[in-house]
Amino acid sequence: MAVKTTVGQDITYEVPADGTMSVSIRIKKDASPSPFVGVRDTSLEGQALAPDHINASDPNPIVVKNAKTDVIRIRIGSIKGIDRILVNNQELKLNRSLLVQNIYLKKVATP
Repeated sequence: MAVKTTVGQDITYEVPADGTMSVSIRIKKDASPSPFVGVRDTSLEGQALAPDHINASDPNPIVVKNAKTDVIRIRIGSIKGIDRILVNNQELKLNRSLLVQNIYLKKVATP
């Protein structure tokens, strides 16, 4: 899955999918500081799709199964603490240069 656009902290990936999207976010066991991760439907104000990950005692990985939305927004603070993100079983190539990121997963019809 390739990056479609990058504007400041906002990175958009196009996800080929005809149905739902599933996401798994694995946080490094020894991440210090532990990253903040919030997963929402569409935007900051959208419905939470998973409980926010705030510290090392929170569930890991963060999993969203069969989201029916067309856009998922993942807000990450301290990207270096993220081991990997899988979307529909495909690993995202993460931009490790930005400390804080808004990752948008935009569903597009498969050809």
